[in-house]
Amino acid sequence: MIPPRPQATEGRGSVLRFARAFRRDLLSALPDRLYRAWMAEFRSPLVHSFLCNDPALIRLILKDRPGEFPKSNRLRAGLAPLLGNSVFVTNGPEWAAQRRIIDPAFDGGRLHETLPAIFEAADAMVARLKPGLQDIEPPASHAAADVIFRALFSMPIEHETATQVFAAFRAHQEAQPVVNLAGLLPWPRWLPQPHSRRTRQTATQIRGLIADLVAARMQAIRRGDAPDDLATRIMTTPDPQTGQCFSEPQMVDQVAIFFLAGHETSASALSWALWLLAAHPQWQEAVAAEAAALTPDMAGVNALRVTRAVFREALRLYPPVPMMVREAARPQKMRGRPVPKGAQMVLSPWHLHRHRRLWDDPDRFDPARWSCPESRPSIRDAFIPFSAGERACPGAGLAMIEGVVMLARVLDAFRLSPGPVPPIPVARLTVRARDGIARLRAADLSKYNAHRPDLPSPDPGYVLVIDQTRGDASLMGAGRGRFLAMLDAARRESGPDLDTVASIVGEASQDLGRWKATGLPNDAGRFRTPTLRGISRTAPYMHSGHFASLIGVVRFYARGGGEVRARNAREAARSLFAEAAALSPLINPLDLTEDDIADLAAFLEAL
Repeated sequence: MIPPRPQATEGRGSVLRFARAFRRDLLSALPDRLYRAWMAEFRSPLVHSFLCNDPALIRLILKDRPGEFPKSNRLRAGLAPLLGNSVFVTNGPEWAAQRRIIDPAFDGGRLHETLPAIFEAADAMVARLKPGLQDIEPPASHAAADVIFRALFSMPIEHETATQVFAAFRAHQEAQPVVNLAGLLPWPRWLPQPHSRRTRQTATQIRGLIADLVAARMQAIRRGDAPDDLATRIMTTPDPQTGQCFSEPQMVDQVAIFFLAGHETSASALSWALWLLAAHPQWQEAVAAEAAALTPDMAGVNALRVTRAVFREALRLYPPVPMMVREAARPQKMRGRPVPKGAQMVLSPWHLHRHRRLWDDPDRFDPARWSCPESRPSIRDAFIPFSAGERACPGAGLAMIEGVVMLARVLDAFRLSPGPVPPIPVARLTVRARDGIARLRAADLSKYNAHRPDLPSPDPGYVLVIDQTRGDASLMGAGRGRFLAMLDAARRESGPDLDTVASIVGEASQDLGRWKATGLPNDAGRFRTPTLRGISRTAPYMHSGHFASLIGVVRFYARGGGEVRARNAREAARSLFAEAAALSPLINPLDLTEDDIADLAAFLEAL
């Protein structure tokens, strides 16, 4: 199925009608031709803007000459009540000084320090979820806010102040349109900006709560008992050029944008990723198979290759920030058109990520494109969910880790089903759904898990039949990969001496390997070994698909392989059984520790 998108407008309309539609729903107000245009010019008495989809122009604006295209003051005007003078809206030396303080806290080498907060928030989200019909957006938003508060201030979302900030932010999102009138009108900066009363009230409430958190943390820093989290690192990092740290009011501005960028955008991306998995069960099962082997460390996160591809594809189809605005600081000429000083340069990830000249089948959900060589030019030139260049989001790495861990944890515990009404994306502060996103059902392994424990047992003499057979509904509910992972875990828990038994000479599960092609008896049970390159993308493993993860394969051979035994006399009597069941003399137990096994599996994942 093709994931939903708003119906674009056709033809031209009045400026007033366009402004009203723009305010109500940014995405559907724009014409369909923007999905194939390299550049489009909009001229009105209110604003003169250019939407740029040409990768060369995007590279020019964001990477080659960013100083000539600063953040638009009209953007600052629209977001000022909440963000103040944060790094998101400043320009020039002020912005550079802010980034010199902020960037070290989000350095890639320190991202592993945020992992405990991410896993704790993900597990807390899973614990809060219940099977049944529900909108997934609120719990996703709740979980994303939980990550931010744990990473910034070492407090869960259940903390009283964190709960108040979260509730106030939800109210602010409903009150604040994606484009304020202050962003459309050439409003003098010395005049009060035309924000709604509710927008101002919710912004004031949020900033007041954040100010209390910042003041408390500053006191803890002075006492010497502040936790080593993002807030402490940022508040104690001096500008290497001036030696000055953020003041408390400056830190309030930065925390506001951290919450907006780190919570609201992550919640949007996670919600859409979960819906896309609900609508595509085959990818849902692939993510669940990976999730079963996830360990709470960077090696485990790096192994989530399918999950990462799914999350990237969700970011492509539903970028949380649909548009970015820059302003031409001097006259330019682009694609043969004059661009005057002060023109608004609109960069639209929403249109760029779905551009019909840049992506193959752009409206289709296809995580496989992220491992396809043919997609590399599009990925390089037309994928900017976190912006690009020197003003790229400093928390992009954190957001990617958070997204894949959340997806893995949810899919390890639940299965998703699409809601009764397809969600239609609308642009508020971020891209959200007009209606519900998805519904959940428990990822129970067996249909017998739904029994009523309060019922009495039947009279003596009854027979309990366990029907875990191929194609059984109980297996289909959990997914083959999940079931095999659980089976592997059960075998490990039973001890290293447990035989691994597989029937390879039987009508139902027969697999005689190369004998099928050669007809030679000594080829029974022998298989051509494929290349190890890209092996992380070929799960499940072994010719029977027995292992869902590479670490299971490594453990199997570390024990010296398994023993193949006949299930019954008929199998044992087959002439090829002895050949098929013979163990290669090259397979022997290996003296490997658990660390050795983990390292070897990680090496295979990297091939």
